[in-house]
Amino acid sequence: MKISRQLSPDLRQQLEAEILQNVDLFAWSSADMPGIDTDFIYHKLAIHKVGGERREAIITETQKLLNAGFIREVRYTTWLANVVLVKKSSGKWCMCVDYTDLNKACPKDSYPLLSIDRLVDGASGHALLSFLDAYSGYNQIMMYPSDEVHTSFITDHANYCYRVMSFDLKNAGATYQRLMDKVFHQQIGRNMEVYVNDPTTAEEPQVWTLHVDGSSNSKGGGAGSILEGPNQVTLEQSLKFSFKVTNNQAEYEALLVGLRLARDLGTRRVSCNSDSKLMVEQLNGTYQANVTLLQRYFHVASHQISSFDEFTIQHVPREQNTRADLLSKLASTKRPGQHRTIIQETLHSPSLDDKVVNVSDSEDLGWMTSIWGYLKEGILPKDKDEARKMRMRSAKFVIIGD
Repeated sequence: MKISRQLSPDLRQQLEAEILQNVDLFAWSSADMPGIDTDFIYHKLAIHKVGGERREAIITETQKLLNAGFIREVRYTTWLANVVLVKKSSGKWCMCVDYTDLNKACPKDSYPLLSIDRLVDGASGHALLSFLDAYSGYNQIMMYPSDEVHTSFITDHANYCYRVMSFDLKNAGATYQRLMDKVFHQQIGRNMEVYVNDPTTAEEPQVWTLHVDGSSNSKGGGAGSILEGPNQVTLEQSLKFSFKVTNNQAEYEALLVGLRLARDLGTRRVSCNSDSKLMVEQLNGTYQANVTLLQRYFHVASHQISSFDEFTIQHVPREQNTRADLLSKLASTKRPGQHRTIIQETLHSPSLDDKVVNVSDSEDLGWMTSIWGYLKEGILPKDKDEARKMRMRSAKFVIIGD
């Protein structure tokens, strides 16, 4: 106890006398402190004791991890974490390990994870998506041997450490993503995307088969188109022409209506069968369309074909293409178990919307030079993409009077 020197002598003398008179109220050493009566207040430790149902859950989980070889018992360790029990929606307990201190000591692994935009873009445009969930995926990666002991955790009956990577560790997600990128590097971006332990596989759009046939006689002309897709889906269209057509013109009309039907259904890959050798060879580039009318049909068909991701056309004998005849024959070939839709249509004018350009070689063609070269001589750019663009642009034009 100290008394200020700034007090007056009288006040100082009066204060000293009061202290001496009540000397028993002051503690002059630790032994003189009797302590606060416990009936008045005391401090209680908030120790969480695990017992009953929770204790049984910990024993069951650790035994399961031991049997799987995921953990091992450890006796001497400098790191020791507590277990935390979280109740699932099912009512069962989930045992987690609180690696807060260990995770604070570990620098962040900044390995890039898949962005959501890339995941969405990669999944679009496919016929079928499969979403997978890797079973106990994290536990299939072994811990670095010298780091096992750092994952130690305490229970009522023993201390354990992980031999495999635990989900609760700070950089576990980055390590797992690195593994997935290595394992599936040939598929990722092509038919698979992986976000940590959730791989998504995509199947390419299925190929639809298109059968076309056209005919013309003195009584008129007609055409049939049959589009066959997955799950035995079949759509059939019968065309009747109210204008005079040639056989080759009827074949092209059948093809055009089939292509429009496939496009309306969102089909991306088409394989076409036709018994018209002339049309097949023209579209495959073997024959050149010399007749003005067929040139126009050829360019319109090429333009429509370019909108598909994949298109092939092949010649088949007439006896193998009977299902693509007129409506009477189409209806008579219905097979059991098929989901069949028949569309009947009368066509009043040719399916041509080309721009007709009448120019001569002597004129300055300007921006039409490349289009003229393709239409007249079949000249295409060497670059595949540019050649495709040229076909699409040229499909809107036809040369007449040359």
